[in-house]
Amino acid sequence: MATPILSDLIAVDPSSSTGLRWVVARGRQKAGSEAGCLFNSGTNQYYVVRINKVLYYAHRIVWELTSGKISEDLTVDHIDGNGLNNAIENLRVVSFALNLRNRRRSDSTESVSVGVSLNKRDRDRGYKAHCRGLDGKNHFKFFGFSTHGEKRALELAIEWRKERMLELNEAGAGYTSRHLSGK
Repeated sequence: MATPILSDLIAVDPSSSTGLRWVVARGRQKAGSEAGCLFNSGTNQYYVVRINKVLYYAHRIVWELTSGKISEDLTVDHIDGNGLNNAIENLRVVSFALNLRNRRRSDSTESVSVGVSLNKRDRDRGYKAHCRGLDGKNHFKFFGFSTHGEKRALELAIEWRKERMLELNEAGAGYTSRHLSGK
């Protein structure tokens, strides 16, 4: 995606839901109209813009028009986890690994808190706190109801997760505040 060509076609406009507007008329789109449309990618939603039969993510265009070209080995992260919020202050360029660490919690998860899930098996009821280390491996700790009681098990699981997140951030993991809040 060449930035000079983009700036001839599209402009960043925070008042547009996609964050972009056409500078020139393109097909049925008039100059000044909102550029892009909604795109569903699995459970995520993003805005995309079609230019010369190729789809581009609107958040990537917003970043490149505002801050310059992005290396292909990097991606644009939505800090708040909302793929439809293309405000420049909500975007940052990160590695793919960091972007995966900061993905939002799935709506279909059985998680009671970010990184904490309920183990419903009769024999081992309790909460499991988990995180992914810088080595890419999953780390977890189980807090059983029989040992701690249900309320205390949840408190301990959330506390363990938060401590691991702080340790990982001190080591450069770059987790955002929504992964530290336990919500």
